[in-house]
Amino acid sequence: MNKTKTLLIDFLNKNNCPFFVNEPLQNHTTIGIGGKTPVYILPPTENFLTEIVSYLRKNCINYRILGRGSNVIPDDDYNAVIISCSELNKIEYFPSAIMVDAGFSVNKLVPELARHELSGFEFLAGLPGSIGGALYMNAGAFGREIGDFFESARVIDENGKIKIVSKEGINFGYRYSSFQNKQYLILAATFNLHRDSKIKVERRTNAILNQRIKTQPVEWKSAGSIFKKPLNDFSVGYAIDKLGLKGIRFGGAEVSKKHAGFIINRGNASQHDIKQLIGFIKAQIKEHFGVLLETEVELW
Repeated sequence: MNKTKTLLIDFLNKNNCPFFVNEPLQNHTTIGIGGKTPVYILPPTENFLTEIVSYLRKNCINYRILGRGSNVIPDDDYNAVIISCSELNKIEYFPSAIMVDAGFSVNKLVPELARHELSGFEFLAGLPGSIGGALYMNAGAFGREIGDFFESARVIDENGKIKIVSKEGINFGYRYSSFQNKQYLILAATFNLHRDSKIKVERRTNAILNQRIKTQPVEWKSAGSIFKKPLNDFSVGYAIDKLGLKGIRFGGAEVSKKHAGFIINRGNASQHDIKQLIGFIKAQIKEHFGVLLETEVELW
């Protein structure tokens, strides 16, 4: 990739686009895992992002989009170019709706909404991801999902053009949106919310945050909940706990003793460690409960 990398760097320099070379992805994922990417690009505007995506596609350069690095565990030897959307973080307010950039932090959005007396997203409080990533996977908690509030999105389509897609064109399911099956890159999204007092929104937000702190290993690096819920009446965390697997460790990866649905990084975990632990858990659950687990996190 040396010549390709050199040409890409020249392109970025000519366009005054910020980037890093051989950047460790462990610095950009919530679980603290990931090898060095050849080029880590931080487009400051949609126009830059559109031009960069067009360049990468035209030159057949493998790339990935990274939001805030949650729900993602990259390989320890990673070769794809990374485009970070973290600089795309504008928000526009309407009487009972918002239009927010894909790179906006979910964790920062909820208190922002409280200050503007907008309610609906309290269930997202404490989630470390980006709005684009949350929409892509239809993030949810406490019986609500972000897709419930979706109105439209501005995207780069498969032809490199910016267009608007409405809620009628996107399907949502459990930890699923049809963005996952389309060659769309989410730039921004509009969500319908409702008005409520700042005090009430903050009260509900704090209740959610306290529940997370009480039940989840927020003090450790993790990628969030590892497995999807396979059946409505099947609790993955309870099943793992029932098998006595809390605290089991492969290398630096450990099943959280606080919530068995989480795998934490004890300080030196690798993707290989995570894969081994996931494989072991899946085998045990299959043997003892007859249930085949699917991962919620993405293993790059």
